[in-house]
Amino acid sequence: MLKSDHPMTIANACDELNLNKGTIYTEIYRARKSGNDFNKFIDEQAKSILQANKLAVYDRLAEQAVSGSSTSHNDRKTFFQLTGDLKETAQVGNLTLTVGVNLTNVQPQDHREKGVVDTTPVIPKGK
Repeated sequence: MLKSDHPMTIANACDELNLNKGTIYTEIYRARKSGNDFNKFIDEQAKSILQANKLAVYDRLAEQAVSGSSTSHNDRKTFFQLTGDLKETAQVGNLTLTVGVNLTNVQPQDHREKGVVDTTPVIPKGK
């Protein structure tokens, strides 16, 4: 799994190596019960690979950040974030939207008596 060129699950690794998934999962479970957590081991190994390559990434980042290329903006930004020279803050202002309806001059269009069945339609007056 660690030497693969692409991320893979335990099931994918078993398929690729022709291993029985059930047996592998059982062994991982037994190892975890005895204090050897396979997932933790994989995480630690992946982090150590990242740590080992960190210096090379910093070198490349520094090269790109100081280049005159128009595409190096993100490299410069990342470089200054890592050196602590750039600290971005997000400011979100308060926005209050008030929607009101003035009901003082609103009068009902239907002036018929309630409870009386009337078949004459009410057509609202146009302004």
